[in-house]
Amino acid sequence: MTTKKYRTQKQFIQIIENASNNNWSDAFKGAEEYGFYAHDLVEHYEKLKDEININIVDLIYIAEGAQKLR
Repeated sequence: MTTKKYRTQKQFIQIIENASNNNWSDAFKGAEEYGFYAHDLVEHYEKLKDEININIVDLIYIAEGAQKLR
């Protein structure tokens, strides 16, 4: 039995790539499926902000979209 991992860096990057490609519904679904809340998104953003192309306002939008799915 494989345990599903949540809130990984790889999952975060996938969410950000979807958002960067204007694929917002997939970004929302990914955040919801992988268990990302606003503070999780910000934590990963702080670690990777020099390597990714997204701003903090987009993270808020993703967190709100995921919350609506919950």
